[in-house]
Amino acid sequence: CMNISPDYENALMKWTKLLSGDTANKSPVILCCGAKNVGKSTFNRMLINTALKSVGVVAYLECDVGQTEF
Repeated sequence: CMNISPDYENALMKWTKLLSGDTANKSPVILCCGAKNVGKSTFNRMLINTALKSVGVVAYLECDVGQTEF
């Protein structure tokens, strides 16, 4: 079991609600930025896994060339 902050939980609930709406003509986009070691990669992984439960395809663009997360 993973403990997540209330802010993460709230964002994931909003993300799930957005994805469950009518997205036929639009694709939701999220930009995740912040300081080092604050959980950006973990949060992105959570967003992607949540999205894959609702949609068939997810595109992810990593802009940190030193990051080997995905």
